[in-house]
Amino acid sequence: MLVEHQSTHDPFMALRVLSDIAQVWQAWRRDHPEARTLPIAVPIVVYNGERP
Repeated sequence: MLVEHQSTHDPFMALRVLSDIAQVWQAWRRDHPEARTLPIAVPIVVYNGERP
């Protein structure tokens, strides 16, 4: 599970979360070279900015 806290509007938040997940998966492959699948990644973004 990847949890992000966002307090400002970011129109490219989805791209940033995708990049973070890709980094986690790259580390997983490095640490588990025998693995044939990737772990499930569940991104959650908690936003509490003034703009809806």
